[in-house]
Amino acid sequence: MVGKHRRRAGANLRWFRLHAGASEYGGLDQMRMSGRSLKGEHFVIHPEIPPIAKLFIHVPDTQIWLTNPSPAGFLRWEGPIVVPSDPLIRVDLLSGAKSGPAQPVAMSSRE
Repeated sequence: MVGKHRRRAGANLRWFRLHAGASEYGGLDQMRMSGRSLKGEHFVIHPEIPPIAKLFIHVPDTQIWLTNPSPAGFLRWEGPIVVPSDPLIRVDLLSGAKSGPAQPVAMSSRE
């Protein structure tokens, strides 16, 4: 029984790798969350859309931020929930006051 579930999980992971699209590193960003200023590594996930579908549909990129410094953990996610026409939703690690947009961190010459 356990082996059967492992095969399914592996197949689902393979499907995700094939259909998630390309990702790119967006740099180190700083954002306000619950009255605190946090830094996060920004990644942009570009959905993989068949060329013929691109004529009829636009799917926005999904943004994800992981905590900085290490160890990496979830900090923020932005993207549509179900269908591409859904409004972009922001999910933050910390709840509370309204969170601010992510801003690129200026790197000093020492770093």
